[in-house]
Amino acid sequence: MRIFIYLTLIIVLLLASLAIVNIPLSVVKSYLNDNFPEITFSELEGTIWSGRIENVSYAGQRLGDLNTDMDLRNLNFSLIDSGVELKGTVKVNRYIFSNQIEFQNTNLLISSKLLMRNLPNVSELIGENLNFIFDFDRCYEISGNARANILRKNVLNLGSDISLIADLSCKEGQLYGSFISAPNENYLSGFFYVDNKLNYNLTASSKNIFSRISKILNEGILVNPEIKVSGNLYELFYGD
Repeated sequence: MRIFIYLTLIIVLLLASLAIVNIPLSVVKSYLNDNFPEITFSELEGTIWSGRIENVSYAGQRLGDLNTDMDLRNLNFSLIDSGVELKGTVKVNRYIFSNQIEFQNTNLLISSKLLMRNLPNVSELIGENLNFIFDFDRCYEISGNARANILRKNVLNLGSDISLIADLSCKEGQLYGSFISAPNENYLSGFFYVDNKLNYNLTASSKNIFSRISKILNEGILVNPEIKVSGNLYELFYGD
């Protein structure tokens, strides 16, 4: 009798394991639609353990197919398409226990001219080894390297290309970044904030540009003026 009970339990556990293994990835469709309405896709294939989200688009522009591979602790993802590369890990256990989303060792490259049509002087946006903890209300921690490669020859004909290198952190629940240009530190520097609704505020100044303007006007500019820009990142990519 005891052997029969053990065999029954083993069979039940095996069937339960098979059911879990074969849970389709499509079960997360409503979650993605509710929490990430800016991101669209056509199909969800495979299981929650190994699947593919096809034709992922952001701001109306196709990014590619996102491949996923998950165990009980980590969700690994990768997307490599023309003009867009994204690869990293999401910590599953952090979301389960604290309802926070944690990205680890995440790398991002955007060089699509169509996606960055409203940033005509930017050739690439790059994030390297990003570690990011946040929820839908606030930013908690972030580290890693971020930079934008600028076609400087298109800006006041100042010569060769440069990069804006950003140091990222979280301040008062918002994503904060201070940036400086390289190799010429005088070309541009400043800082920006991004909130949980993707609204941004950016403040920048350029000793190089205003020095040139001062010479053109034949008079000195004693104060380096600041340029302030605000808007929404989604609208920046989506807008005409």
